[in-house]
Amino acid sequence: MRRAISAAPLPDAERRARLAGIGGDLERIVAKALHKEPARRYESARALADDLRRCLDGRPVLAHPDSASYRFARFVRRHRVGSAVAALALAAILGAVAVALAQARQARRAAADTQLVNGFLLDVINTSNPYGSGSEMTLSAALDDAVGKVDERFGNRPDLAIDIRNALGQSLLSRYRLDAAEQQLARARDDGERLFGADDSRVVSAIATLASVRKEQDRGDEAKALFDDALRRMERSGQTDTPLYASTLNDIGVMYLVEEDFAHAQEYLRRAVDADRNGDTPDRIEQRARTLANLAQASRGLGDLDRAEALYGQAQPILEKLYPNGNPHLAVILNNRARLAWVRQHRDEAIELQKKAVAMHQRSFNGDHVMVLVPMTNLARMSLDTGKLDLAEEWAQKSVDMAGRLYPQHSHHYQINALAALAGVRLAQHRSADATVLLERARTLMAGLDNVPDSTRNYVNDLVGRACSVRGGRVAAFCGSTR
Repeated sequence: MRRAISAAPLPDAERRARLAGIGGDLERIVAKALHKEPARRYESARALADDLRRCLDGRPVLAHPDSASYRFARFVRRHRVGSAVAALALAAILGAVAVALAQARQARRAAADTQLVNGFLLDVINTSNPYGSGSEMTLSAALDDAVGKVDERFGNRPDLAIDIRNALGQSLLSRYRLDAAEQQLARARDDGERLFGADDSRVVSAIATLASVRKEQDRGDEAKALFDDALRRMERSGQTDTPLYASTLNDIGVMYLVEEDFAHAQEYLRRAVDADRNGDTPDRIEQRARTLANLAQASRGLGDLDRAEALYGQAQPILEKLYPNGNPHLAVILNNRARLAWVRQHRDEAIELQKKAVAMHQRSFNGDHVMVLVPMTNLARMSLDTGKLDLAEEWAQKSVDMAGRLYPQHSHHYQINALAALAGVRLAQHRSADATVLLERARTLMAGLDNVPDSTRNYVNDLVGRACSVRGGRVAAFCGSTR
C-alpha cells in the first residue's frame, strides 16, 4: 500500500513571515471569495481573477471598501519614486510658504515696533513744543522728562526699551546727569542679559557706557572692571571688528589719561587705532580722529612732544572738516594743544588756544558741564603763571563756582584743581588767609578720594608750602595742622 506523502511543517518564523505577507488586499479578496453569503461573493471566477490581477498590479481592489485615502495609498505604492519627488516638492513649497508667512509676521511686528518707538520719540519732540505742552522746553529737558515715561510706554516690551534706555543713558552721560544715566544703563544691561544673553551688543554697549559713568563718578576701580568685562564679552563673541570695540578701547585709554597713567593710556589707544583702522563711515572716521588726539595727549604726557604734535596735526583737520562750526571733541584738541604749547614755552599761543577751547565748549554745552570746567581751570592757571591776575581771577572763580554746582555731594579732583587755581590767585594777590581757606577745602576733599592725579596733589602741596611761608593768624594755624 502506497503511503501518502505529507508536507513537512514550516518553521514558526517562516510561517509567521508568510502569514504577515497575506494581509491587506489579498486577505480581503480571500474573505470575499469565501463569504458565507453567496450574494457577497465574487460573481464569477473571472471577477475573482480580475481582482487578484488588480492586487498584483498595486491597484485598488473591489474587495476593499472604497475611499479617497485608500485610492491615494494604492497610487503611492504604484508610483513610489514619482510620489517621493512630488512629496519633496510639496514639502519645499510648504516650507517656503511657512518662511514667507513667518517673514511677513516678522515684518508686520517690526513695522509695529518701529511705529511704537517713533511714537515715543515724537512725543519727546512735542514735549519741547510750546504749542503742544503749554510752555517752552529745551530738547535736553524733554529727554530728561522722557526718562520717567519709559516704563509707562514700554512696560510690556522690555526688548524695545533696552535700545531706548541705552540711548537715554548715553545722552544723560554726555550732559553729566550721572545718577540718572546709571539707572537707565543698569536697567538696559539687566533686561538685555535676561532677554538676549550676556554677549548681546546691546548689553555690552550698556556695560561700556556704565563704565564711563563710573569714571566720571571718580570710581576708577569699578570703571576698569566694567570696561574689562565689556571687552571680554566682545572678544569671546567675535565683536572685535565693531565700532563699539574700538570706542571701548579708546574710553579705557581716556580713563588712564585722566589718571595720568600715560603708558597704559598709550597701550589701549594704540589698540583702538588698530581695531578701527579699516572703518570708512563718517562715524568711524570721527572716532579714529578722536583716538589719534587722545594718543597725542598720551605722547605729550610721556614727553614725546614731536609725536604729540604730529598726531594732533592728523586729528584736527578731520574734525574741522566734519564740524566746521566747532564740536566738543575739537575743543578738546584745542585744549590739549594749548597745554602742549605751554610745555614748549609758547605761552601767548597757549593762552589763545585755551580761550578758543573754552569758548567752543561753552557753545557746545548749555550750562554747567565738566567739559567746560576743565578748560576754564586750565585757562585760569595759565593766566596766573603769566601774571594776568584779572583774567586768572575771573576764570578761577567761575571754575570754583561751577565745580560746586557739579559736585554738590561727591567730590572730584577737577573740583580740587579749581580750588587750587583760585588759591594760587589769592596768594598772588597777597590774600593768604583767603588762600588758606581754599587750600583747607582742597585738602579735605583730597583726603576723601582714592584716585587723585599726581599733578593735582603736587600743585596743592606746592601752594600749601607757599602759603605757609607767610606768618601769622589763620595761616599759622593752618600750617601748624599740616605738620
